[in-house]
Amino acid sequence: MTYDRRNPMIPFTEDDISLCLKEWQNSAALDHFEILTGGFSQTNYKVTLKNQPPVVIRAFRDPHLAQKEFHLISIVGGKVPVPQVYHISTSPVKESQSHLILEFVDYPSLKTSQDQNQIFWNSLAHSIGRTLASIHSFTFPHSGFFDDFLEIPNPFPDAITPAYNYVQNSLQENVPHN
Repeated sequence: MTYDRRNPMIPFTEDDISLCLKEWQNSAALDHFEILTGGFSQTNYKVTLKNQPPVVIRAFRDPHLAQKEFHLISIVGGKVPVPQVYHISTSPVKESQSHLILEFVDYPSLKTSQDQNQIFWNSLAHSIGRTLASIHSFTFPHSGFFDDFLEIPNPFPDAITPAYNYVQNSLQENVPHN
């Protein structure tokens, strides 16, 4: 499956990756890194470290998006599978205005599993359904757009009451009464 990215990749050099790592852990030593495919706006790098498990550096052009993603992962982490966040930075590196350092989860992609004919559709559908149900269990006090801390500073006007009133009036006007 192909798709178009909304933004070009953010190119990181070895020095850029090392700078991100030093900000997180001064002792983190880079072995090598590679770009990960996927994502429409952010750029993800798998970073292999010397004597430590690999991590992902996710680079953002907008510093607010890193903060928002960090808070979103913090909220849903107990209910849906998400990588652990090791570090969040709003220090600019190249074209990136912020980045997260995340746990690298080594798991075959759906495409790889399909190519190897290793997809168990029933368990996959069950797992996706369970995750979607968990996501739908999150509620917020109003409708609107999130700020960087997942608050809704400018809630949308109440849309339920007008819709309810419209349906109620339509039924009263159009349902024959005996």
